[in-house]
Formats: sequence, C-alpha cells, structure tokens
Amino acid sequence: MVEINATLVKELRKRTGVGLMECKKALVGTEGDLDKAVEALRVQGLAMATKKAGRTAEDGTAAAWINEQGDAGLLLEVNCETDFVARTDDFRSLVNDLLAHFAASEHFSTSGAYDDIEALLGEAYYKDSERTVRDVIAEAVGKIGENIQLSRLAVINLSGRSALVQPYEHAGGRVTSLIGIEAGKPETLKDEKFLALAKDLAMQVAAGMPRVPVAINRDQIPEDILEEEKRIYREQTLAEGKPENLVDKIVTGRLNKFFKEAVLLEQPFIKEDKQNVQKIVQSVASELGDEITPVMFFRFAIGD
Repeated sequence: MVEINATLVKELRKRTGVGLMECKKALVGTEGDLDKAVEALRVQGLAMATKKAGRTAEDGTAAAWINEQGDAGLLLEVNCETDFVARTDDFRSLVNDLLAHFAASEHFSTSGAYDDIEALLGEAYYKDSERTVRDVIAEAVGKIGENIQLSRLAVINLSGRSALVQPYEHAGGRVTSLIGIEAGKPETLKDEKFLALAKDLAMQVAAGMPRVPVAINRDQIPEDILEEEKRIYREQTLAEGKPENLVDKIVTGRLNKFFKEAVLLEQPFIKEDKQNVQKIVQSVASELGDEITPVMFFRFAIGD
C-alpha cells in the first residue's frame, strides 16, 4: 500500500482547494496517484453539483470587469444559496475566474445581453479546453457545498470609439451597474469632471430611483414595454370613467410621467433631484466644451 504523506495531501489540496480529509481519501482511493486523485475529486464535485442543483440559489453577487483601456467591460451574475457563501474567498475566486473566462471569450467583442445560459455553460473553459464552464462551477459546488448558478452575462464593448465604460457596485455586489459613455474628444475621457460624471451615471443606474431605468432615452425604449404601458394606462383611464374624448390626452400625460421615471436621461438626478440627468450631462459637457453621450447600460440586482 502506497504511503499517503502530508506533502502529497497538501499538494492535492493546493491543486483542488478541497478539504484535507477529502484529499487524503482521494489519494488513498487512487493509491497515491496525484493526477487521478484530482480527477476523482472533480467527478465528486460534479456528482455533488447534480445533487444540489434543485436547491434554491437566491443569493450571490453581480460583478463587473473592465478592460485596461477602459472602453469595454462585462457584467456577470452568479448565484449561491446564502449570503455567507457569497462573501467567501472561494466564491469570489470562482466569480473572478468566470469574469476572466468571458473577458477572454468571443462574447466580449460584441455589446449585448447573453441569455442562453446553457450555451455559456457548455463553453470550453479558457484555462483548460478539456473542461467546460459547467465543470468549473460544479467543482466549486463540490468545494463550497452550495448550489451555484451562472445567471446572466452582459457586455458593453465600445473599443475603437472615444468612450469609457464605467461600473458601480452597491452593497457588496447585490446591485451592480455598467454604463458606456461617449465623448467627442479623447482628452475628455481623462478629465476629472467627466470621470466624476461617469461614476454618478453608473450610480444613478444602480440606484434605480424613482424606478429602474429601461432605456437611455425615449427612442431606445423597447416597443413591447412601450405598448404594454400604453395598454395599461388606457385600461386604467377607461376604468376610471373618463370621457372618451379625453382618454388619449390622459394616456399621453401618464406616458410622459412614465418617461420621467423610466428613461435615464429624464430621471431626477440622484444627487440633485431638481434637475434631470440630461441637464447634468449637458452642464458637464458645456464646461468641457465637448459632447457627452451615454450610449447603453446594464443593471443586475440579486433576486431580480
């Protein structure tokens, strides 16, 4: 029988992050073969992930990553079962690994939300093409002991444009936003007033006050959302018994109120609610003698 010494156990723990007792059991089961023990623990992790898959994962973190140039970034939501695990180094390490994976993937080249989670999970992991993203998460489940799920991915890539992508994280990642902003002149991107504005705009998106914005401006509101709002306001107005000849006017008024709450540029500015966001952007642009244009944003909140 091969002697399983402490050095071998520690090496396996270093490679896998699994507890010492489990590492020793794996080495005993593989007669001291380190590579086979690593594989055995991976299989064990996959089995545990399958067992825990039905358990509710309602906690977690929304994390952002920005490239070195500052003109592209991604936003990722990963869920677990408890706030305690969400704050552990092991869980944070997994989230960072997933951020690095998607930053290195083809997805990072195109702005947008990626909703096909099964496809994302099936991708070959960037550090080891023989493993998938699903395998990496499953191994983390085996190590951490909770169900863990990849929930959402979004990218803003403005590479090649005079632009900045700014994140804002609130409450330890329970709400995280990402916004892309263009400027007419490259030097504007380094100005302190512009950088302060960018942070304020990312915070505005994260805050969701008076409600979570659905678009930068009215033209960007998805047609289905706009039509649903119109339908609701019309039904409400008719139910209130308003005269037929006033219904359209009342619906228009209620839509305008919706725009002021749900369109980012029309929202009251979080730091000075007597002015809307558009006026704040215009004020900074005027000071800098440039054009500043928020382009797109994403906001992930745990539980949404």
